[in-house]
Amino acid sequence: PCRKGLFFGAKGGPGSGWSDVNVIQAGAEWRPTPTWSFRAGYAHNTNPIGSKDVTLNILAPGVVTDHISAGASAKVDNHSRLDLSVMYVPEHSVSGIEVTPQGPNPGRTITLAMHQWDITVGYRYDF
Repeated sequence: PCRKGLFFGAKGGPGSGWSDVNVIQAGAEWRPTPTWSFRAGYAHNTNPIGSKDVTLNILAPGVVTDHISAGASAKVDNHSRLDLSVMYVPEHSVSGIEVTPQGPNPGRTITLAMHQWDITVGYRYDF
C-alpha cells in the first residue's frame, strides 16, 4: 500500500504546483473598409508556478506572463474571409532549488524559461 500524499496531485503530494492566475488584457479592432479589419492585443498575467515547483514543470514550463498579438482579416466575398494572426510571448523565467531528495538534481538551482511565437493563417467560409 502507498502512503497518503505520495500520489501526484494529492494534498501534500508532488504535483505541478500550478495556481490560478490574475490576467489583465486589452484589445482593439479597426475596420478601415468593409473588406479589411485589423486587430491588436496585449495580455499580462501572474506566473502560475513558484520557485518550489520548477522540477516537475520542466515537462510543461508554462511560466510566461506577457502576450502580444496582432491580426488582420480580408473579406474575399460575402461568404469567405482570409485571416492572419501573429502572437509573440517574450521570454520569462522562474528559478528554484530542487528540494526533492530523490529528484534528478537535489540541492541544485533549476531555471525554467520560455518564449513563444505563434503564426496562424486561415480561411473562413460562412454558410
